[in-house]
Amino acid sequence: MNSRQAWTVYLISLLVAAMHMTWARNVLPATVASHFGASGQADSFTDADGFLRGYAVLMLFMALTFGGLARLFPRLPDSVFNIPHRPYWLAPERRAATLNGFVAHYLLIGTATNLFLVGTMHATVVANRQIVGEPRLPGWFWLLFTVYMVGVIAWAIMLTRRYRRVPGQP
Repeated sequence: MNSRQAWTVYLISLLVAAMHMTWARNVLPATVASHFGASGQADSFTDADGFLRGYAVLMLFMALTFGGLARLFPRLPDSVFNIPHRPYWLAPERRAATLNGFVAHYLLIGTATNLFLVGTMHATVVANRQIVGEPRLPGWFWLLFTVYMVGVIAWAIMLTRRYRRVPGQP
């Protein structure tokens, strides 16, 4: 995937978050369980507007962090990039392609993070819409968490393997 495609997917993930916030505003109760312990039990509450403001601020922070840094990559000095064989990968004839790859990979992990956060917020909404008992995170949240963590680890391994060797050398 090139950086243009990665930007498209990343921006779609932000749109999904905005749509989810709009939907959540219409279905949340006035008081919202906003934090859950490891057992899945609610341990902190806030009003719905406060929860939605926090959600919006979090997603804005993610947009600025991933989107902003991805825009900065081509302007950063080579010394900022901590990769094996940096002189090879950032040689003038390969620099643009290498940075294009960095941007694409960075935006993909940003997309995964955004979607994980939307899933987390959705689990919070589901917990707060329970009819019976205290709000409790749904069991599928832990599957979502595990898939995200495995994905991050796989992404890190893949990036490490990608840049650890120079093509044509053993």
